[in-house]
Amino acid sequence: MKNYVIIGSSYAGIGAVEAIREHDRFGRITMLSREPWDFTYGRPIVTYWMGGDKAWDQLWYRPKDHFKRLNVDFRSGVTVAGIDTASRKVVLEEGEPVSYDRLLISTGGTPINPPMEGSGLKGIRNLTTLQDAVEIMGWIEKRKVKNVVVLGGGLIGLSAVKGLAPHKAFNMTVVELADRVLVLGLDREAGGIVGDHLKKQGVVLETQTTIERIVGNKKGEVQEVHLKNGKKIPAELVIVAVGVRPNVEFLKGSGIEIDRGILTDRTMQTNVPGVYAAGDCAQAYEIQSGERRVIAVLPVAYNEGRAAGSNMAGFPRTYKGSLGINSFYLLGLNLMTIGLNIADPAKHEVAVRKDGSVFRKLIFEGNRIVGAILLNDLAGGGFITSLVESKKELDPEMKASLIEGDYLRFVAAKQAHGGVAVRSWRGREAVRAL
Repeated sequence: MKNYVIIGSSYAGIGAVEAIREHDRFGRITMLSREPWDFTYGRPIVTYWMGGDKAWDQLWYRPKDHFKRLNVDFRSGVTVAGIDTASRKVVLEEGEPVSYDRLLISTGGTPINPPMEGSGLKGIRNLTTLQDAVEIMGWIEKRKVKNVVVLGGGLIGLSAVKGLAPHKAFNMTVVELADRVLVLGLDREAGGIVGDHLKKQGVVLETQTTIERIVGNKKGEVQEVHLKNGKKIPAELVIVAVGVRPNVEFLKGSGIEIDRGILTDRTMQTNVPGVYAAGDCAQAYEIQSGERRVIAVLPVAYNEGRAAGSNMAGFPRTYKGSLGINSFYLLGLNLMTIGLNIADPAKHEVAVRKDGSVFRKLIFEGNRIVGAILLNDLAGGGFITSLVESKKELDPEMKASLIEGDYLRFVAAKQAHGGVAVRSWRGREAVRAL
């Protein structure tokens, strides 16, 4: 009987558990989670709970007894100190080491906290976990917060805005070092549209600047934020959301190979036999570049975990590769990005369609679509995702119909030729299109 140990209880860990149990009903599975909860939750739902749109018992990503039904020894509030790969043991900060035959590391990311004067004041928080959200909401009530400053205009920062904006009780300011929000995912035009939308919702944007120092009151609580552009902003709460890095520091001395994240092969195994990695801490095969990259996206984490779990259980499975996809709802605006987001004029053709608040940008390399940005019209997202993943050459009629957003014509253009199934965005049907 195999002894499986999984470090981390989020999407990659869940994917691994479910894949293992599909192939091995009797192996011992131990899951170690540093979070205090006795359940696994949907991280995107956390901001809806903060905003009052979801109740506490709607946070579960799987039923609360999911791990019990899968016969998993689930241990919460456990911090891993290191991995002894020679003796195949997971070393804990407290308690006896945990032995393994197969190990999955799915420890996610750690928030980046840039050095700032006043960073030790009360009322400065990150927002990457449910515990963070609980502490933020508790601080808001305790301090009677009226002014919130969010440092970082990426997905985490805008998730904080989404979580707090429904309360209509805060003056909210987003501080972003770049010239626009979502700089890693959107070009200047699309980023401008999202920024304008935020302003219409009453959010103040301070771009091309950052926090110089944070000033506190006599109680050591946040009171005011000073920006490098000279502005001073009142604040009782500062949310630092400048990004995350793979949580791999505890692996020093383990012999596990690390670049930016934990390097894996196409089975999600590391350079150490029997040790696998998946999720935001893993640096795995990426479809478009053919290189190993960290892609911190929920479906990627789950799929990497499933591939790892299958191989851990002895059923070979090659990971097909990651593709950067993000779908995000922000205060009435729908956003989706697929694959490459920033075009290179020397090698890419760009097709843009704008109609009021709708913005659609498709990026082609020759006759292959390699990326897309969709704002307020996500129709065809499944078609586009499948085409980017498959790297399929498009004929002129197919390419033209894709640019025009005429998906019935798109299907008709290739219907006579048969081909592989292209999934719809909702994932409920497949259309023979290629």
